[in-house]
Amino acid sequence: MTTTTIRARLRPLIPFLRANSRQRQRMLRDNPVVVDRLCEIVWNVLKGKVPLSPGQKRRWGRRKQSLRRLVSPNISATQRVQLIQTGGFLPFIVPLALKLLSGL
Repeated sequence: MTTTTIRARLRPLIPFLRANSRQRQRMLRDNPVVVDRLCEIVWNVLKGKVPLSPGQKRRWGRRKQSLRRLVSPNISATQRVQLIQTGGFLPFIVPLALKLLSGL
């Protein structure tokens, strides 16, 4: 993908990344595009396309099963939102998304 395409795909995440936690929960519930983009970032991390530091790998490794479930095609959109909210890995996804956006 070109940089322009990547920017266009990540653009819906910008308001999400700037929001406080209450606004983020509302966006997750109301905007399926945000959930899709977060799942795309998680998928790229699991496939090794996003470089992680050793500390980040350790933190992501603890949640690997939940992350795999999140990107599974057999899970509904409602279950994805619920998994993102209860999984405890949203604080790990946000810095990676910011890193991806700032690198473009």
